[in-house]
Amino acid sequence: MRHVPYRSTTCRPEFILLSLLAIALVLIVHQYSRAVFEQNEVFQYRRNHGASLTKDLQEAPGHMGEPVLIPENQSVQLPNRVKEQIALGWQRQGYNQFVSDLISVRRELPDVRDSWCREKRHSPLDLPPVSVVIVFHDEALSVLLRTVHSVLNRTPPELIREILLIDDWSSLVELKTFLDDYFLPYSDKVRILRTTKRVGLIKGRVFGAKRASAEYLVFLDAHCWYDSGLQVYGGENMELSFKVWMCGGAIQIVPCSHVAHIQKRNHPYIGSYTKERELTMKNSLRVAEVWMDEYAEFLYRLHPDYRTLLTSQNPKTVDLNERRLLRSRLACRSFGWYLQNIFPEQDDPSRAQAMGWIRNENQSGGLCLTWPMRDRSLALLHCHGLGGQQIWFHRTAGEITREGHCLGVRDAKQLRRVECNFGAVGVAFARPRKQYETVLPRNEKLADDDDLP
Repeated sequence: MRHVPYRSTTCRPEFILLSLLAIALVLIVHQYSRAVFEQNEVFQYRRNHGASLTKDLQEAPGHMGEPVLIPENQSVQLPNRVKEQIALGWQRQGYNQFVSDLISVRRELPDVRDSWCREKRHSPLDLPPVSVVIVFHDEALSVLLRTVHSVLNRTPPELIREILLIDDWSSLVELKTFLDDYFLPYSDKVRILRTTKRVGLIKGRVFGAKRASAEYLVFLDAHCWYDSGLQVYGGENMELSFKVWMCGGAIQIVPCSHVAHIQKRNHPYIGSYTKERELTMKNSLRVAEVWMDEYAEFLYRLHPDYRTLLTSQNPKTVDLNERRLLRSRLACRSFGWYLQNIFPEQDDPSRAQAMGWIRNENQSGGLCLTWPMRDRSLALLHCHGLGGQQIWFHRTAGEITREGHCLGVRDAKQLRRVECNFGAVGVAFARPRKQYETVLPRNEKLADDDDLP
């Protein structure tokens, strides 16, 4: 009998890798099959009941901007699968994705511009073509397609050099090969580019800007940035305004151009409110340190948690030198110039003769005037000494202000908040008893201008 040599059954690395790839392929196919099955079931309901969800049964859902109403009475019972889809859409997208999927991606809209805007004043040939940059991450397919079709259908074709769709590492199946195939007939106008990792909205737009071919860029559904140190979301609107105005540019309003914006209930791509607040604070802190000069100190007094974050940051991981060198190279003006010339309606805290809290001397523990509360009302809360909503500014003219609002009195008895009208009568003019502290009179009453008849 011939001896058969023993072969080890130990798995070799390449076999392990092949097994993992096979398992991943099975999971992908399973996910795709399940998605197709669920979409078919929901599609049948939409096809049978979609028209009944609108006010006018003769029109398609969402036609001419009409709202799509989901029936909630007992006469129309929604299938459980549809209810699940509605709830899942709110959870994943922060808006009613189910209704969005009912509306045609080429739906017609009314022209809501003023009549004089409809008069042709310029030939499209007088304007340069643009590259439109749209960044998305796991966006609902219907919203993404409708955005692209809106641009194509409502813009003279000669003004669109290209539309760049930047896929920021999406995981949804329908945003992969299907999206590529869908836009094949539009390949002369639409390009899809994908990042190799999750970079966030801000860096995603920088990614698209570097790959655009037109001299002029249009960023849709958000703002445009050139500071790539800003992370994911938050603070970019202030950075853009400061940078443009202070460095010699201008922000123009085009009254005859209308762009709609969906305000999501939350930001699913961030994950949680705590993480969203942390990202916003870090970005805002970066903007303040680069652009706000000595006024950054007022931000830290009004929001002490920013100062805490500033002292906890590692200088090696937060490098602001590049942005500060850019500001110096462009010979940008000071933030004080910005407040005086661009945003004069904003109360300048550096011109206040004092800043501090307003304390009620009747309470042994000390209650301080606090604004704004969640309902925008005034309140007396425990004096925490940390600034924030308890910081008020006492102007040289006598007004006591905070965030563009003044303290006023009603019937010489009741304290209330009013929008500042500097120079008008009826504003609280009492000088501080001592620096950084003003004391409320005895038996004070609080009111808010929203509560007054």
